[in-house]
Amino acid sequence: MNCKNCGNKIEDGKLYCDFCGMSVQVVPDYNAFDDDALASLLKEQPEEHPVAKETDAMHEKNKKPTTTKKYAKKKRSKKKIILITLLCILACVSLGAVIYFHSGKYYYSVGEAKDKSKDYETAILYYEQAEVTYPVKARVKIGADYLLLEEYEKAEEILLEAISLDSDNTEAYRTLLRLYDQTEDYEAMRDLKEDVTSERILKLFQNYVTDTVTYSEDGGSYKDDILLKLSAPSGYTIYYTLDGTAPTALSGHKYKNPIELTDGTTTVKSICVNTDGKESSVVSKTYKITYTSPDYPEVTPSSGTYHTQTYITMTANEGEHIYYTWDGTVPTSDSAEYVEPIAIPEGNQILSVIVVNEHGMSSNVLKMNYQYLP
Repeated sequence: MNCKNCGNKIEDGKLYCDFCGMSVQVVPDYNAFDDDALASLLKEQPEEHPVAKETDAMHEKNKKPTTTKKYAKKKRSKKKIILITLLCILACVSLGAVIYFHSGKYYYSVGEAKDKSKDYETAILYYEQAEVTYPVKARVKIGADYLLLEEYEKAEEILLEAISLDSDNTEAYRTLLRLYDQTEDYEAMRDLKEDVTSERILKLFQNYVTDTVTYSEDGGSYKDDILLKLSAPSGYTIYYTLDGTAPTALSGHKYKNPIELTDGTTTVKSICVNTDGKESSVVSKTYKITYTSPDYPEVTPSSGTYHTQTYITMTANEGEHIYYTWDGTVPTSDSAEYVEPIAIPEGNQILSVIVVNEHGMSSNVLKMNYQYLP
């Protein structure tokens, strides 16, 4: 039989294990012993059976080794727990590292590092990976890098996206204004300003002159002189040129009074300068003035025969003068000037008329035939 506690073999007839002292549970053979004999045997066994004493001594002897085994087992269990804990920590750190190195924060920080080393093209690639985490900040960085690479269209597109996502982002506006100033696209700058309501953003525009000179007349072809008026917002000073060169505060004519444009082609270029000395973009308009001969005057009555005293009236445009003769010669500005109705002389008469405008240009000669037969 083997001991149920320690597993060592127990000799037949023994009631205790020699190694651990555990008592042996025996199922009695009720056919071999009667109840009285069994009771007597069990009563006498603790006092007289020598095996018990031997077993107790052995049990005491084995107490120490059993405690040592339990301590070693406990120590191994503690080491196992520590090892498992360390493995869990290592796994968490590894997982965190994987997550970080695939996170927007990581891509963004690498993009910044690439910017510092002036590797803008690579920086853009990393910022693009960071757009999910930082949709505005990353786009602003990409726009700034495209600006440095002089890829202006891409820079404008990505910066406008950033502003559409956050219309109060100062850095997005600041970068876009730098772009427009660098490309001298002041019209786009003015359009951008129209949609801004934030006072903080509007202050950024103060570093740039977004307003330009306004002309009272559009460029084009004219038949008469033009009195051209230039205007700018209050506080701005206007400078202009008429020889086709770009004006500056030093080379241009300071605008004070309207500019008179006469016969010929004239290009008027202008700028306005704010109180900080910043100049606007140049506005240029070309005017082609071609004087034309005046039309015939209106003359009444028309040619014909009259038997009563009749008076002739003539009219022309404002600023024009009418001259006439009765002797068939071609009138000039030295001939008689029409100022009031004139009577038709008696007989068969030829009235010759011209109109001279303010530029000294004369119309063709108009001839009328009158017969006054009283």
